[in-house]
Amino acid sequence: PPHRPSPTSVSPQLHVTSQTSAGEVVKLVVLQMNDVSHGALGGSAAFCYGEEQLEHFGLVFASEEGERWLPDEARPLALQAARPEGRFYVRIKETSPLVLQFGPATTV
Repeated sequence: PPHRPSPTSVSPQLHVTSQTSAGEVVKLVVLQMNDVSHGALGGSAAFCYGEEQLEHFGLVFASEEGERWLPDEARPLALQAARPEGRFYVRIKETSPLVLQFGPATTV
């Protein structure tokens, strides 16, 4: 079977500043994961999300207080400055039809 990269083996490098919005982070991560899929699985086997599917993803901030979905206009680095132990995840929104098709996929 073809090698499928596990989430722990993929570390996309993103250029994010204090002005980068949550929506932009989602786009960067999804496009980066498309590249990873293409590189790991090859052209015909690669699974890629299209630009029109970006609205189905959201940025989640997880900290000791729980998880919080961020609006697209939120500035994630400002939030992390206040809670440095927190982590960000890009997830398919629960309301998306992609959840029924692919399950609640998570990308860090």
